[in-house]
Amino acid sequence: YPANATKTIAVGFAGQVVSVDPVNNKATVTVYTVYGGVQGKGGAGAIFPGQTVTINVPSTIVIKKKGQVISLSQVQPGNLFDAHVIVKGDIITAQTVNIWSYARI
Repeated sequence: YPANATKTIAVGFAGQVVSVDPVNNKATVTVYTVYGGVQGKGGAGAIFPGQTVTINVPSTIVIKKKGQVISLSQVQPGNLFDAHVIVKGDIITAQTVNIWSYARI
């Protein structure tokens, strides 16, 4: 890979929602676990457990909670989730999102 090239990587990860910005189609989340992609190797496209990241959530993707389709505005801080995303440089864009439940705090 040339040094100036931006890699595009598909990654799955689970975590907890920190905040939601439905006006700008974004959510800030804490990563709990990463699977199927680049993990712990550094560089562009890596997502690490314990990291807080902002995800772009296009209005065209399906967000499900308990099998029902919901909107980003219905996602709440504290929700646990599983997402498949595309990482390109510093930009993380959701492809699918499944909300599990609220964390027990």
